[in-house]
Amino acid sequence: MNKSSARLYAFEGQQDLASPQLVYYPALIRQNIQKMIAIAGGADRLWPHIKTHKMAQVVQMQLEAGIDRFKCATIAEAEMAAQAGAKRITLAYPLVGPNIRRFAALQQAFPQVEFFAIGDDTQQIRLLGQACQANVLMDVDMGQHRTGVALDKVEAMYREWNTLPGITMRGLHCYDGHRHESSRQVREEIIAPVDQQIEAIKGRLQADGLDCSILIMGGTPSFPVHAEMTGEFLSPGTCVIQDAGYRNAYPDLQFTPAAALLTRVISRPSRDTFTLDLGCKAVATDPTPERAEIALFFQELIDGGWDAYEEATAHESEELRKEDREILQLQEQIRQMLDREGQRQFDRYEDWLNCRMTSELDQAYLVGYQTAIRLLLMGILPADTLLARNARHEPEEEEEKT
Repeated sequence: MNKSSARLYAFEGQQDLASPQLVYYPALIRQNIQKMIAIAGGADRLWPHIKTHKMAQVVQMQLEAGIDRFKCATIAEAEMAAQAGAKRITLAYPLVGPNIRRFAALQQAFPQVEFFAIGDDTQQIRLLGQACQANVLMDVDMGQHRTGVALDKVEAMYREWNTLPGITMRGLHCYDGHRHESSRQVREEIIAPVDQQIEAIKGRLQADGLDCSILIMGGTPSFPVHAEMTGEFLSPGTCVIQDAGYRNAYPDLQFTPAAALLTRVISRPSRDTFTLDLGCKAVATDPTPERAEIALFFQELIDGGWDAYEEATAHESEELRKEDREILQLQEQIRQMLDREGQRQFDRYEDWLNCRMTSELDQAYLVGYQTAIRLLLMGILPADTLLARNARHEPEEEEEKT
């Protein structure tokens, strides 16, 4: 990330804000909402998920932009969206146990809102119909094999559910959360035949007089493809806030990360090691690849703290310059060991820190440069492998790339 983009996340008073802290940027969120509407071809085609932000303020921003349909993962999210002013809400989670009773109570509490339930089991839907009158969207397995009715069983089961007391069948919920292909073309090739099957099922049901007017398609990576291939509703979610992982994984989705984590260095026991107050309990460690980047590294030094730093580290300058040269040599050795995708990621870190080659903040960025290398290795190359390869590395011999 370059300096100009990093400046998006600086704000007045940040030095007084306790850390760690999750910070949202309303202007960036609104920009992402407008991009989402542009891709969809209109606000009336969007049925976005709110599970990424879970915030009434963001729901209200979308309402102001003309979006009035929302999808939720929990009863609490659905209640929040209803209180914020949503007109139609889909609870995209099969209702079992006490949640059936809670869903019925939710409908009673907000009679002005049209609620939709989803499901993939006949007995579950039968129990829902016994508890209340409910609009239902059949959950369809789009290939993820997590929840949903198999495509070859959708039509027959839909006709059966249409006869259940208390149940009004309204359409299909078609979430393909396993579509993680970086290439837009590959996503199109995979999604096209499935969309054709779904449209054919809808056509046959409607031809026989059944209501199947609502199809909610896709997630963030796939909604642009569904937007072009169908005329149905679209259900992105992450892109409203966006994160570094999605931005890097899907080049065709030009959304801007609209949230950041404010953190501070609490310990620096050596020149190339520091500890933040943002630990594993504050940031999930499970996503792969990494879904975060350091945006404002050494911001206080950039904004005027350099003099004090220079005075405190002047005696280390020669040693740092020597270490700097060693790091650059190590960088090239590491880069040569990576495959093409690894080199692309490595170059991204190099671009992010290229200002250190000409900036007076050379020594300050040195720590960041070392940290970038370490972060890269954590995701691409095991440390013990690196050490072993460095020990036997001979420049004049061409090695097999890992």
